[in-house]
Amino acid sequence: MRSSARVLPARNGDANAELPATLDAVVTTATMLERICAGMAPGDRGFHPAGQADAEGFRAQGCAEIVQHIYDIARGFGETFRAPEDLAERITARLFPWAPDADEHADRWEALLWCSGRIALPGRDRLDANWWILAAPLDEWDGQRKVRTMPPGWR
Repeated sequence: MRSSARVLPARNGDANAELPATLDAVVTTATMLERICAGMAPGDRGFHPAGQADAEGFRAQGCAEIVQHIYDIARGFGETFRAPEDLAERITARLFPWAPDADEHADRWEALLWCSGRIALPGRDRLDANWWILAAPLDEWDGQRKVRTMPPGWR
């Protein structure tokens, strides 16, 4: 992949940005993330406020960002969006090992939305804004649900 033109930054705050240019920026950013992850050696880590993420953790975060924000945008337009169940399951399993399992709540997309504070589930209240992810590899999970310990930079 070689650049042939300037790419619109995905978060440039331009309310008048054309949709095709914005989508191009998302695709370009996702491609860059995947190429960086593909170049990571086993055991390599990168900084994330939620912990030292490995390639699998960064990939899951990128996928989560895309599908969760598509959901948010669709709702803003009065539309619905559902990520594919298998993708939702993979994201949830990697970033939220404390999520209700499929026996407790079979709909994995809804489980992912619960994990990211977007919906309540039967018997589980909606999480507050301090929900968080497990960025580090799963074998480093301490068995506790992660919560944000400092405000995010975007607040």
